[in-house]
Amino acid sequence: MVRMPRKRGIPQWPQADGVPTQPAEPRRGRKKRQTRDALIDAALDLFETKGYEHTAVHEITDIVDVSERTVFRYFASKEDLALFFVARELDAFAEALAALGREVVSFVVEFQVAVPRLMPAFW
Repeated sequence: MVRMPRKRGIPQWPQADGVPTQPAEPRRGRKKRQTRDALIDAALDLFETKGYEHTAVHEITDIVDVSERTVFRYFASKEDLALFFVARELDAFAEALAALGREVVSFVVEFQVAVPRLMPAFW
């Protein structure tokens, strides 16, 4: 039996309704996302229980079972790790406000302007 060499080229993905579909997220990207998410979750748990100042990076890495170097591949500092969560939540909040409509957004803007002016009255 003679083996013919395989034809190399663009892989053919399964088709849905005659349109080629893209494969699921590649393993490498999925693994990176899972590692980043695990670091964020571990850090937030420790920040909540021990406080930001009393949490060391090596404690975070011990929970996730990665090296400290891995943490710094994803985040420039421990502070960036903490701020990542804040930024993510603010983005979700902004998207939710945008979905509610202009009236709510204008109210929030007016509220943000009014609060600093009202604060001295309560102190």
